[in-house]
Amino acid sequence: MPQTRQSSWIKWLLILLVLGGAIVGGFAYLKRSKDTPVDFKTAAISRGDLTQAVTANGQLSPVINVQVGSQISGIINEIKVDFNSKVKQGDVIAQIDPATYESSVTQAEADLLSAKAALELAQINNRRALELRKVISSPRPKRTKPSTTSTRPKPPSRCAKPRCKRPKWIWPAPPFTRRSTAW
Repeated sequence: MPQTRQSSWIKWLLILLVLGGAIVGGFAYLKRSKDTPVDFKTAAISRGDLTQAVTANGQLSPVINVQVGSQISGIINEIKVDFNSKVKQGDVIAQIDPATYESSVTQAEADLLSAKAALELAQINNRRALELRKVISSPRPKRTKPSTTSTRPKPPSRCAKPRCKRPKWIWPAPPFTRRSTAW
């Protein structure tokens, strides 16, 4: 039962507040003045300039909008025009610091000299290779067969018998021959 009493008090309190607000609003509506006089400003007739003051909010936009850009970027040394200055095509507007671009030109020149030196070295190596090729591919004199009589002394024989043959691995070994034609 305590909740029912508490909720009924809240209902009555809300109803009284709404009725009180309605009464105060109605009283204020009836008390206002019904005729508001029109306010006119008068002046004597005279000759002079007419001025009209206009106040407005918003964003201003130009009639002609020109985008100015450059082909390169960098640090600006000098600005030669001011805001709203009249300029024509070809006029210099700003001076950009040339140090960055001068260093790029110097680097490109150094790269060019390096490439020329590499080309010269490659040409020298090519000429040398062609000369070596001519030397290697030139016809060589034919080798003659070595004589059958050897000038080398024969080693002492282990065996005095004529049938005793020495093994092939004992000195003198046959001379080594190269089979390749180029080194």
